[in-house]
Amino acid sequence: MFNFIYIYSKNEMLHTLRGFELITYQDKLYYVFRKVNKNSIKDGHINDIKEFWRCDIVLKKRNNEDDMLLFLVEIPDAIIIEDREKTETI
Repeated sequence: MFNFIYIYSKNEMLHTLRGFELITYQDKLYYVFRKVNKNSIKDGHINDIKEFWRCDIVLKKRNNEDDMLLFLVEIPDAIIIEDREKTETI
C-alpha cells in the first residue's frame, strides 16, 4: 500500500508529495529540504545557507546530545487531502 499526500494549492495545481517529511509550524505547512548537524555550520553562516538554499525558515531540533538544523520550505495556501484506498466487495 502506498501512502500519497496530495496537496491542492490555491492556483489549482495538484502536487503529489511522496517521501517528503512534512512539518506544521505556526499553522503553516512546510517540507524538510535538508537536515544538517549544527556542528557542521558556523553560527554566523546559518542565515547565509538558508538564503542560498532558498528556504523559508530554519528550526533547531534537539536530540539527546546532537542538535540538528531543519531547513524548511513553506507550502503556501495548501489544503491537504489524504487519498485512502477504497476496497470493493464483488
